[in-house]
Amino acid sequence: MVIDGVFPEDSKKYSSLRDALSHRGQLKLPTQQGLINGFGKNYFRLLPNGAFDHSSPHNIKNLKVQATRLKEIAMHHLLKNLL
Repeated sequence: MVIDGVFPEDSKKYSSLRDALSHRGQLKLPTQQGLINGFGKNYFRLLPNGAFDHSSPHNIKNLKVQATRLKEIAMHHLLKNLL
């Protein structure tokens, strides 16, 4: 991931989000805790079994916000290093 070495404070939270999005079923406790630590409690909603709710309108809205934020981080990094 582009932000791993450049923005370590963002890297950790997006790593947890990446894990949550790429796995079906119950999330491991470190991933659940990473989502809470990175984004706040209930920012992303989990199903009763601890799985990420991919179809939740609440989660979809927040994923769009975070996708825009991640794009801004990447663009800032690229522009800074190309100019």
